[in-house]
Amino acid sequence: MSEPDHIVVINAGNTRVTAAVVCLKPSPPALITAVNAQESTGPNGCANLAEMLRDTVGDARPSAAVVVNVRPGLGALIETAVAQALGLVAYHVSAADLGPHRYRTPLTLGPDRVANVLGYRAYCGLVPGIVVDAGTATTFECIDASGAFVGGPIAAGLTTALEGLLTRAPALPRPEPKDLAGATRLGQGSLDAVAAGALHGHVALISGLADRLASDLQALAPAGHATRNPQHARPPDTASVSAPAQAARRILCGGFAATLAPFLADTGFEHVPHLTLVGAATVLGPARKATML
Repeated sequence: MSEPDHIVVINAGNTRVTAAVVCLKPSPPALITAVNAQESTGPNGCANLAEMLRDTVGDARPSAAVVVNVRPGLGALIETAVAQALGLVAYHVSAADLGPHRYRTPLTLGPDRVANVLGYRAYCGLVPGIVVDAGTATTFECIDASGAFVGGPIAAGLTTALEGLLTRAPALPRPEPKDLAGATRLGQGSLDAVAAGALHGHVALISGLADRLASDLQALAPAGHATRNPQHARPPDTASVSAPAQAARRILCGGFAATLAPFLADTGFEHVPHLTLVGAATVLGPARKATML
């Protein structure tokens, strides 16, 4: 059976569901439709998802469907919608698709993080790098020079952290999205100060952690020591340093990436808006195989 060229990908995140059709050839893979989004499933979730998928696909005629789902209980609804709208059986991204890694608990790894790693390999090949997915949570996926996933922290997302602050300090003013986007660091007013802390505090979190993670990647064992068994991974403080060390590429994706990207451009981040969707598609095609160990 030949590998599919056009794949519809559904990404069910914590806040919204997005979908697009990805073309795997020529490499690197790319979107061939606009990305559709649905904020919530609601009482008519299956019918709404099926309608969204029909609108997404249009005339593209995908031959396969891939699902990235982090929401418990939503998988069966998505499978039904895919079958009704497209007549396809959905493939779910999981830790089994991760490939080489140094992660101690791969079975607990979210499928969105797996897809981000696969997307990084498809775009960047075998070079060390960091993928920051800025959504409900802000996750950091670190990939070493051998292409192995080595881990990375998870932080509260931009608005998740802000909501936590406003819940604990209800007297503070609540910034709107436009306030966040236009916030200056000085914050000369209460509303401006909250917006500045949320936006520029998150920018500092991302850039600061990325700097330290890049140093950690440089200190990891050379590519030849990458393994599927995380017990064999050496910690950064005792590892041999690769020579010469490669600078880690920095990729930014996720729902808040467009807001954050202008403030992170001078720190080396490249904005790749739909890396998760594209990475998920590669589980069924040659793009993944070409960049895996």
